[in-house]
Amino acid sequence: MDSSEIAKAVQAGESGTLELWIAVRRLALKFAIRWERALDGQSGMERDDFMQVAFIAMLDAVKSWDSQAGSFSTWFVIILKGAFTEAAGLRTARERNDPLRSAQSLDAPVTDENGEEVEGSDIVPDPAAERPFEDVAELDFTEKRRKAVEAALASLPEHLQETIRAKYYRGEKANNKDVNAALRALRHPLITNGLRPYLN
Repeated sequence: MDSSEIAKAVQAGESGTLELWIAVRRLALKFAIRWERALDGQSGMERDDFMQVAFIAMLDAVKSWDSQAGSFSTWFVIILKGAFTEAAGLRTARERNDPLRSAQSLDAPVTDENGEEVEGSDIVPDPAAERPFEDVAELDFTEKRRKAVEAALASLPEHLQETIRAKYYRGEKANNKDVNAALRALRHPLITNGLRPYLN
């Protein structure tokens, strides 16, 4: 019996779907291999996945097949292609153009500059890995800058120190004459040399 006769028997309840699967399994395998090779792992689908989709497609095909319209295998191939397209994420342009389709695994072996095989994760720089070191360097820089500013302020008379702290630290109103006098004193080369490394 060919697949069309078995499909008729399944529709009539005289045969089981496993008998039909045995009849169309080689055809499904041929398409599964073809799709697996064509997609080269980009869809995340392997041959076994395509075969599972093919079995479900066969169940759908036998429900919707009209024996007057043509052979079962022709109808099965039509349903199968649609099912593979959907399962592989190729149904819409958005799915086809998804950047993840061309992404490569960081666990995949690659050859480094010495000709040795290593995992991709070993040679791809991780910007987040440097962040803790940058944070420590930033804290160190900030602490040194704070000490340099405090040392510069310590060179001023007490009332001018308080004027600068009031205006620039606390955002309070300060006497403009005292502010100008303090800034003039802070511009002295002996003081600005200590602050120069911290100026942007």
